[in-house]
Amino acid sequence: MEKDYCNFSNLEPMEKIMYYNSLYMFLSQLNINTPGFAKKYNEMFNSDLTLKPGYEIAICEVDYSIVGVLIAVDADESCEPYILDGYKGFGIEEQLSDMIFNILEVC
Repeated sequence: MEKDYCNFSNLEPMEKIMYYNSLYMFLSQLNINTPGFAKKYNEMFNSDLTLKPGYEIAICEVDYSIVGVLIAVDADESCEPYILDGYKGFGIEEQLSDMIFNILEVC
């Protein structure tokens, strides 16, 4: 299984549009019953789809599909990992955490 990783902040503007929508779909599937999910998601982004200061999102894809995401909030010094069940135990969360740690020094 080949895994590809990226940080949302490092994406080109057109890529940010695609990932913004893909991330929303991925996370909404996992948080379908979480009240206020859409509002919380949108609060992370500026109108130009750049992340607001203190936020970072690390993404893992397999075969061009998102299988894992780690959202870091610097102000809270917290990280929220979201990994699809079929991909847990393959080191994805650890790799995403390392990526975020190198940027925000949290997690």
